[in-house]
Amino acid sequence: MVRFPPPAAAAAAAYLLFLFTTSSFVLGKRYELSPGWTAVNNESLKGAGSDGGSSYRILRAGEDPIVSDNGSFSLAFYDPQGTNRYFLCVLLNVGKSKPAPASLVVPIWIANSNSSFSGKATLMLTGTHKKFILLDSTGTLKWSSGSVVGISSLELDETGNLMLISEDGSVLWQSFEHPTNVLVPGQTLRPGMSITSVNSSSQQPGPFRGTMEASGFVFYVLPETEPTMADMLRKPQPYQVWSVGSSSSSLESALKVCDSSKAVMAVTSSGIVISYERSSSGECGGDGKSLQVYRNDEDTAAESQYWKLEENGDFVLRGFHEREQNWATVFALSTRANDSCKHPTACGSYGLCNSQGKCQCVGNEELDDHTSHSCGAPSGVSASCLANEAANHHFVKIPSATYFSNAFSRPDLRSSSLEDCSAACASNCSCAAAFFSRSGGGDCFLVDEVMGSLSLVGGGAGAEEGDYTALVKIQNAQLISAPLSASRGKGTSKSARTAIIFLAVLCGVLAVMLAAGGYIIKIKYPHAYNKMMRRS
Repeated sequence: MVRFPPPAAAAAAAYLLFLFTTSSFVLGKRYELSPGWTAVNNESLKGAGSDGGSSYRILRAGEDPIVSDNGSFSLAFYDPQGTNRYFLCVLLNVGKSKPAPASLVVPIWIANSNSSFSGKATLMLTGTHKKFILLDSTGTLKWSSGSVVGISSLELDETGNLMLISEDGSVLWQSFEHPTNVLVPGQTLRPGMSITSVNSSSQQPGPFRGTMEASGFVFYVLPETEPTMADMLRKPQPYQVWSVGSSSSSLESALKVCDSSKAVMAVTSSGIVISYERSSSGECGGDGKSLQVYRNDEDTAAESQYWKLEENGDFVLRGFHEREQNWATVFALSTRANDSCKHPTACGSYGLCNSQGKCQCVGNEELDDHTSHSCGAPSGVSASCLANEAANHHFVKIPSATYFSNAFSRPDLRSSSLEDCSAACASNCSCAAAFFSRSGGGDCFLVDEVMGSLSLVGGGAGAEEGDYTALVKIQNAQLISAPLSASRGKGTSKSARTAIIFLAVLCGVLAVMLAAGGYIIKIKYPHAYNKMMRRS
């Protein structure tokens, strides 16, 4: 990362201002649509296939294929695996031949990522509300424009932004404000906007997310299962933070709100820049601070390029080579850190990564001898809380080991000892592992779910206890008491207690309101009250 000195920062801020104010003037091709317009997924649509089985069909407005003026983007029905499972996408098209081979196109926006369709699906502009609906061959709704109504045309500009336009020419909705897992030059992310990894075979959302926060961009690992109400306050775990408001790369610095200004991340052909949208006073941005996350070599930068959050959580930049007619990786987040062990998927969950990038899996009593890059939870990791949590568990102690999210997170305990850290995790049902740091003055990190890899620091697992110690909680083979009904992470966790307190308070408030309402009825309408009581 390159943090601009003040003069360059001002130039970067001016460039971003230019980008924002001129984005509406990007050339776009508009397609007028009448109510009742349809596009049916069948062989009549022009498209292309590939040897790998993928294929796509470009939608038409009348006789015109819906493509951008520069021919680089199209609106299409896309089958990524050749399995007759289609998605409505905006595709980035490259290559010498048009339409481009399906193996070279890249979906930069996906409408129905949670619900593919097969057969002759239909995209329709309804006659009554003038909204888009996507129906499969059985009439099942697969996607719609939701509350966006009054659509009279759509526009696909030369940066790949798909816009839905009203009769008066205003933009009702645009795909750049609803990104999936890909970013292209010309796109900006504002606080609250995210990209999410996508499973390459199912196209379902994956467990990795990149979110634009108030003062930076944060990559998170999400829990594998959807949290229940009792677990609703569990937070995803950060594995990379780009903060513009502070020299610190902590999650706290990225979440910090600075006056009325908020940061935006701009993707250009020259790279990625994070800057405050408006000049702010005070510590955060009075001098127009900007952060150059990545800068392209202008002499070698590819004309066609895209950034993608991969299904393994890596964030990569790929450029298209015209001569070779293929995509090549230019940048990868996992390799930039100069330590592949810092990536959460280096060895899988409960995998320990050493300085040579080799993995060992955590077992029920110690580290296993065998190596694997796809470790998982040991058999002794219980999904249930126990009546006597501390007595029914032991720890696998790993000297000189830490966890990927600790570098970006606030400690749960400060100025503690290893014994304090161990006891805090042992007695807490929501704790799956504890990580103690002497170098931090006794910092203790409690992790409610081991979602990724551990890594060795310094001497390694065979060395004497160093600055870091990992304690992985394992259930004993012989239990003192039977499991409780609660699941791990939901029993005595802070989020569970908060949820229970919230429900109790809510019930109390409702009871008071009902009692007050009954009293008012009794005083103001005694006859009605007496009649109601007689009926009850």
